[in-house]
Amino acid sequence: MAAHKTRAGSTRTSETRAAEARPPMLDDEGGILDVPPDLIPPGMVYGWVRMTTRGEPDPNNTTRKARRGWKPVPADRLGHDILQAPSLFGNTGESRPTTIQYGGLILCEMPKRDFARVQDRRRQHANAALEAVAEFVIDAGVPLINESSRVTHTLEREFKE
Repeated sequence: MAAHKTRAGSTRTSETRAAEARPPMLDDEGGILDVPPDLIPPGMVYGWVRMTTRGEPDPNNTTRKARRGWKPVPADRLGHDILQAPSLFGNTGESRPTTIQYGGLILCEMPKRDFARVQDRRRQHANAALEAVAEFVIDAGVPLINESSRVTHTLEREFKE
């Protein structure tokens, strides 16, 4: 391959550049907030709860989530490997962190049975809202493009556990 001249006057070949390129990320590597499933206790669901927005505490959100059943995951439950990432932990003034936090989020848990109830409630609220909009549109005389487009079935949405 041809050598390319850099600003500093040295040369760098295309082979060198290709050899130094980072390998592409694989889809199965997951994100920084993914907790390996084998670390989640049976019968529990893990989720990240927002504690701050743009650096400002958001006690309304954390209170609402706590009322729904989300509780912080104790840091020592996830084992030694996950404890090696200090940026994931809150309570930095303490000798040992008690919760797992990242970027204004805190890792929380909820029993699967309670999570299913929360999902059902959300699904019912969403369906009620869709039905209300459909009835409003029909009552207002707004013509429908196709009569079959009227909301006649329940909303189905999968939540990742």
